[in-house]
Parts: sequence; C-alpha cells; structure tokens
Amino acid sequence: ACFAAGIGALAVALASPLDAMAERSFTAHMLQHLLLMLVAPPLLVWSRPVYAMLWAFRPATRRRIGQWWAHRSRLRGLYDACMRPLTAWMLASVALWCWHVPALYDLALRNEAVHVAEHLCFFLTSLSFWTLVERPWQRHAGYGTAIVMLAAFALHNGLLGAVLSFSSVPLYLAYAGGADTAARVADQQLAGLIMWIPAGVVHLAAFAALFPGWLNGIGNRARAGRVGGSIS
Repeated sequence: ACFAAGIGALAVALASPLDAMAERSFTAHMLQHLLLMLVAPPLLVWSRPVYAMLWAFRPATRRRIGQWWAHRSRLRGLYDACMRPLTAWMLASVALWCWHVPALYDLALRNEAVHVAEHLCFFLTSLSFWTLVERPWQRHAGYGTAIVMLAAFALHNGLLGAVLSFSSVPLYLAYAGGADTAARVADQQLAGLIMWIPAGVVHLAAFAALFPGWLNGIGNRARAGRVGGSIS
C-alpha cells in the first residue's frame, strides 16, 4: 500500500495537471516539490521496494545481482558516503536552498533539462534523508541522530517557508507574465505557507514516530548499565 501510494504521489507530481499548473503558479510548484520531497520518498522508503523486487527474482539471479554489487567498490563507496547522516542531511539541505535561489529557480522553469535535474535532486536527496530518518537502525545511525537530522532540517525548511511567506516583493521573475505584483506576492506567500505549515506537520509526525524508539533505547541502555553494574 505504501509503495502504491508513493508511486501515486510521484504520478500526481509529474504526470497530472499539477505539473502544467506549476509552470504558472508558485503555489502549484511548491505542492509539486512537497510531493517529491515529503510524500513520495518516505512512503517508498517505508515500503522497502528494493527488497520486494529482489525476492521476485530466482535465487540464482539474486546471487548474480549480489556479486555485481560486491564488485562495484566505487559505486558502493559513493552510496555509503551519501548514506552517512551528516552527508545525507547536507545534500538535502543544499538541494532545498540552492534550488530556491531566484536565479536557479527561474532557470529551472525556463530550461526543461535543468527542471528535470532540480526534481531529481529533490527526490534522490530526500530518499537518502528519509531512509536514515525512518530506518536509522539499518545504517547504525540511531534514533537520536535521526531526531537531530529531522529537527535541524525542519528548522531551516520552516525558515525558508517563513521568508517566502513574509516577503512583500516577488522574488521570482518566472511568474511575472500576465500577473500584477500583488497577485504574484500573494501566490508566493501562499507557497511559503505550504512549505512552512504542511511540511512542518509531516516533520512533526515523523518526530512523534521516532520519539518512542529513542526513549526505549535510553531505557534499554539504562537497564543494561544497571545489570552490568550489579554483575561486576
């Protein structure tokens, strides 16, 4: 179900009328970006599609795939580097802020290749980020690290949303055609609110899901410490 929902979110973002609307409306474009960063990636990560796809192959084919991956040391090294908590957080953060620099944002709307690169950056960096947030034990990151990553990202994501919401001048020229300044500012402010509030709700829900695991880990370590002390 999560996999189907994730694919559905990608379809809505990239193959629905929303994609055409995003060319004319900052608000629609922001909704598209939220689907690519905050809806599709966590759903796909939670569904673990790679494991399901691998088990669809015969054992001999799975072994060949494993051998191929084992012999790709550079590719594995790049993957491991991107899946370190600090690296994943920085990549997602840099992608968010760089692509909202007005010059780059406007260029992406004018040039389709750059636009595709923008969407790939958002989606791929979000996949690595949410993998570490949703399944921190798989990369030995721990719940505490995942919570810090999530809180730090939510903080500056909300800051960018606030900047857009409270700006009284249009920051992006790509939406200038046919719209007066007041309409462009209103569209920009609504887009900022979407980045700020709904995105914040997603981050808060993820934090609420992580918090019990973090507390449980603290309790387990405390009990282990007491047991170790009593034995010694």
